Amino acid sequence: MARLNIKILTALFVAVAFTSCATIAQETANFFLENNTSTLNLGKPTSRDNNSKKQAKEEEKLKKEGKCPVCKGMGKTPDGMYTCESCKGTGKYNN
Repeated sequence: MARLNIKILTALFVAVAFTSCATIAQETANFFLENNTSTLNLGKPTSRDNNSKKQAKEEEKLKKEGKCPVCKGMGKTPDGMYTCESCKGTGKYNN
């Protein structure tokens, strides 16, 4: 009787273990599939693309105006504590 109980418990343990592994594998696969399909571009511009285009446009505009694109012509960092390394504090664009 004890051997039968051990065999039944072992069979149940194996069944639960394989079911749990299958569930974990399925959940993991679903997670990666959902994340990968949400990052596909599918020809539509993303906000990151729009931001980089906008930033490039702004840099070109500042260059045309003769202002440093890094510090936007201020000559300092946004907090005003450090000198801009690109223009050496002049705020002017140097080719």
